[in-house]
Amino acid sequence: MRITIIGAGILGKDLASTLCNDKHDVIIIDNQAEKLDTLRDHLDVMTYNGNGATSQTLKRVEAHQSDLLIAATGSESTNIIACQIAQKLGVTNTICRLSSHDLFSPEDDISPESFGLKGIVIPELECVNKIIDTVENPSILEKIRFSNPNAIMTAFAVKRSSPICKIKLADFPNKNLLNSIRIAAIIRNGRTIPPRGNTTIKKGDEVYIAGQKEKVEKFINWATETPPKSQKVIIAGATIIGKHLAKDLSEMGNQVRLIDIDRYKGEALLDELDSNMMVICGDTTEKEILAEAGINSCDIFISALKDDEDNILSCILAKKEGAKKVVTITNKSEYNDIVPSIKMIDCGFSASLVASNSVLRSLTRAERNICIEAALHRLQSYIYEFQVTETSPCKDKKIGECKCPKNTTFGLVFRKDEVLSATGDLKLLAGDIVATIATKETIKDLEPLFINKGLFRR
Repeated sequence: MRITIIGAGILGKDLASTLCNDKHDVIIIDNQAEKLDTLRDHLDVMTYNGNGATSQTLKRVEAHQSDLLIAATGSESTNIIACQIAQKLGVTNTICRLSSHDLFSPEDDISPESFGLKGIVIPELECVNKIIDTVENPSILEKIRFSNPNAIMTAFAVKRSSPICKIKLADFPNKNLLNSIRIAAIIRNGRTIPPRGNTTIKKGDEVYIAGQKEKVEKFINWATETPPKSQKVIIAGATIIGKHLAKDLSEMGNQVRLIDIDRYKGEALLDELDSNMMVICGDTTEKEILAEAGINSCDIFISALKDDEDNILSCILAKKEGAKKVVTITNKSEYNDIVPSIKMIDCGFSASLVASNSVLRSLTRAERNICIEAALHRLQSYIYEFQVTETSPCKDKKIGECKCPKNTTFGLVFRKDEVLSATGDLKLLAGDIVATIATKETIKDLEPLFINKGLFRR
């Protein structure tokens, strides 16, 4: 498939990398030549230096021949105009990156269609939803959703009081519950441990479980402490993400306090939300400001500042000063491997990965050779979904008979509306979708099980 990406920022770069690996022809447009030079040094992409929101530029790159155009710049107006022009030139499918729903007004009949937008993604809201997933239960570290809406993977931290602490999987006290889900991975001291019958779950382990939503939630409720109805939450930063978090968490009944160094931003947020939320003016990297906000009795501290380094420092300081759980947001891809290794940070989410995932999920399966559903923020791995076809080498084979590469795990199998655990005796049929956990390095060894290279067309 031929894909045109407008914007060589963090999101554009991540998308270009993923889609190139997915065997697509990618052309990326940006008005900063230096960014394009860097991309060409690392990726097999075509580039064009120019303004992607003009018909002249889109004509020069023959955008009308693209199967898909993704407008991924940081400017909403640029993205909207680029998609409108591209559609006028004959591009059938477009995806427009926005930062909120504020442009639209259902009561006034102003919708994305009013702007001629066929597909939109709002990464900031995706990031907010991922963070809220971890706020609902203090033990939850991450939730991952799949193409099948009935399936989910949840990571949680094992506490001393958990009924699975110090238990061997072979001696699991609730066999029916264990058999209803799939333990996909265990992280201990930064290392991934493959779950086996003789594996003992220990305090501090991070356990990934996958399966049907209802069964996973039942397992989580059994294995973790009952979450409090209302929590004390401190948010750093009146950014787009910070504002949405403050609004949503307040409406959920939590006691929310927001800290921002800009007094006017804080006051504007109070006027906008019309709530009893407390706003404190100050720098969250200063101990005195955190103390004023009540950090020593804080259940959850979330740093949503624009600067990655300030986010990380604020979280470490908040944890040191008494916050029970700290969540950080980063933007630079360089921090994807670093944040999970920082023990004082409970949860870290990469805004760029969330943005990339949201765009990839908006593509149909027919538009992707391999479906990447999510980048796991703590495992430094990815969820890949492969479809078993009539020509797949693994068709009609049991999972146990497939030579699964090292450091990869078969998690779930989606068979029409069914969500099945990927056990060794499950036979793979044509039409099945197999969700796997793998790294970018091991995915190449996994592809031959599903893709007949002799029939593969780029």
